[in-house]
Amino acid sequence: MILLLHGDNISASRNAFIKLRHDRTNPVSLQGGSFTLTDLAQILEGGELFTSSKDLFIENLFNKIRKGDELEALVSYLVKHADEHSITLWEGKILTKTQIALLKNPQSQLFKLPTKLFSLLDALKPNNARLLIAQSHDVIKEAGEEMLFSMITRHIRILLAIRENSSIEEVNKLAPWQKTKMTQQASLFTTQQLLELHAKIVMIDTSRKTGKNTLPLPASIDFLLLRI
Repeated sequence: MILLLHGDNISASRNAFIKLRHDRTNPVSLQGGSFTLTDLAQILEGGELFTSSKDLFIENLFNKIRKGDELEALVSYLVKHADEHSITLWEGKILTKTQIALLKNPQSQLFKLPTKLFSLLDALKPNNARLLIAQSHDVIKEAGEEMLFSMITRHIRILLAIRENSSIEEVNKLAPWQKTKMTQQASLFTTQQLLELHAKIVMIDTSRKTGKNTLPLPASIDFLLLRI
């Protein structure tokens, strides 16, 4: 059996993947770009007279460093042995229909971020705190405070980079329509406003990591949004 966990809600899919692996007695774990077809054969066949069923957990099999033929060979081998072993795949992105089709009808669980989260990010602009805070509480219920804080952090970083005309990887990866949209949003802020928001985010993150934050994260997010 092949079970595929994928989607842009990385926190939720990751937690599900870790729980499944924790519940198995002798799980075998592999990282996407770090094993070969020979490694797979040794794990799933191993030269044993009677091959025992394995619980195999693979992260990011569809790694961008894999060449087409190499990836197809690995996937084909896994599909061939799917009836004998339990194979769980985790991908930190949404796989395409073509990629999923290579797995020959796997059991698939798609973990998507709630649309409310993207609505909140689109609504980030000065003098909009009341709406942002109300939306943030709804998003936390669906996606959790960690995901919300992470996405706000990323969004502010991109807006600041666009405002300053800086070339960072996250900006370079934006589709043209996304960049146009975020350029318009960045123009609603001054550079100083974005710098102050970014500094506040860094302060919250540092305080959390050092155990000095006296407020729970949802409250810290509320105060952050009040500054916008």
